[in-house]
Amino acid sequence: MMSRRSHRRAMAMATPSTVDHRAAAIRRRVRIGFEDAPKGSYFPTESESAGQREIAREAYRSSRLAQSIVSRLADHVVNSGLSWESTPEWGIIKYAPKTEMDRLNWTEKSESLFSIFAESTDVDVRGKMTLYEIQQNLYRKILMEGEFFVIIHYSDDPSRLSPISLQILNNDQIYSPIDGAILHEMEDMGHTLTDGMEFDSAGRWIAIHVWDSLLKFNGKSVRIPVYGDDGRRHVIHGMEYLTGDEVRGVPPLSFLLAELKDLNSYHNAEMQNAKASAAIMAVVEVAPGSTPGGSIMPGLVPDDDEAPTTEERPIGLEKVPLDSGMSIICNNLAPGETFKGFSPSHPNQNYAPFVDSREGAVVNSLGCSLSFIREKFAMSYSASRAEILLQWNNIAVRRGNFARSFLYPICEAWMGEEIRAGNIIAAGFFNDRKIKMAWLKSSWVGISRPVVDPVKEIDAIQKRIEAGHTTGTKESQAYNGSDFYENVKKLATENEFLSAARASIEALKKPQIVEPEESENDEEN
Repeated sequence: MMSRRSHRRAMAMATPSTVDHRAAAIRRRVRIGFEDAPKGSYFPTESESAGQREIAREAYRSSRLAQSIVSRLADHVVNSGLSWESTPEWGIIKYAPKTEMDRLNWTEKSESLFSIFAESTDVDVRGKMTLYEIQQNLYRKILMEGEFFVIIHYSDDPSRLSPISLQILNNDQIYSPIDGAILHEMEDMGHTLTDGMEFDSAGRWIAIHVWDSLLKFNGKSVRIPVYGDDGRRHVIHGMEYLTGDEVRGVPPLSFLLAELKDLNSYHNAEMQNAKASAAIMAVVEVAPGSTPGGSIMPGLVPDDDEAPTTEERPIGLEKVPLDSGMSIICNNLAPGETFKGFSPSHPNQNYAPFVDSREGAVVNSLGCSLSFIREKFAMSYSASRAEILLQWNNIAVRRGNFARSFLYPICEAWMGEEIRAGNIIAAGFFNDRKIKMAWLKSSWVGISRPVVDPVKEIDAIQKRIEAGHTTGTKESQAYNGSDFYENVKKLATENEFLSAARASIEALKKPQIVEPEESENDEEN
């Protein structure tokens, strides 16, 4: 068991000696109200995670490249939202539907119910966003802050599409309590507390501690267990692990702040130089032995009756309004004086190659290519295709991590409530965890990989299907997230209508033969 003194020493050792000034501002804000904390309590020193989040936020706010990285990855990993494709492991489920048609009907019904729920705002506890919009919000949080926390609420309201709804927390609210009684109680149970995350004696994550307010730290926090006594899940924590030892998420942008700031400074300096070079830069050169005199530049003398005297004429630079704008004129050049302009040295010819190399190094550290971030492929077909294929490996990994950390738990909670309500029949779902995971086996499908040459891609897919290397189901999901069987049924119906329509058109094209009417004379003859 860790004593209070040992706990304070451990927390102090975990704190970095120097952090960003914004992280220091957070610590000062957090300590507001500490003097009013209950007697016997102590305040655990803030760890590095809050400072890293502020560094990443600063990088995003101040850098267009950081904004491009976040937008481009979110656009391809999540885009308009990942769709659920149910693929249960029928061989493991003891009482699974026997026929292929019954199994297809089960997956279609489940997917339809989930799609109706995901496309509604009932999924948001505030009633503002759909599940697809929440996905976009959360993945941007991962890129900008390294993690997200979501609370699953359960309602008994029969008018809702589903009992569950989601609440997105501010990451800064997940913070260790300062109440000494709470900390002593956790120590007595053998629990540990780090950055608002509570772990049991075996190191399993079991709860989070959420502060009531970010503006007034009054010492009050709420403990929310990951799982309730009834087995329902209440908290989801999503992050991308670097080593597997992290307790809180590490924002990828926090490591790039220095590089991004240097690029911004260089870009601003080049812009200022280019703006200065765009102006007229000139000097008056005086030949040896000459003295400044009272002559005026030829061609700029007004009419003789309005011409000012030499004494009235301005000396030096003068701005003269013209129809096309403003011109600069140097009056009173004496014989031997020359108005000589500088040849501009900006824009810097090496600016683009230098920026490309530095920005390329930044985006490569995140597993991306500069062409992908800029969406500008200026290479040959083979090179562009290879770059897209390699980039899509990164997208697939990120998409899989996001689905496992957020979408699978949501689907598990949703299906559990649908089974309890009798809307979905899944025998053994609550009795055996293996059976539950077999029912929940699925894939999450997003936008397909971009294709440089669609005709060549289609030919390759057809050859793979003929060779047995893939199936129509997998290719339909990879292409646009659609269901192969549903596509075939719709095509059959469409082809039937199309054949009938074509038959009608062909009938109209045939010439109509009109039989002549028989007259009375014809009948007599």
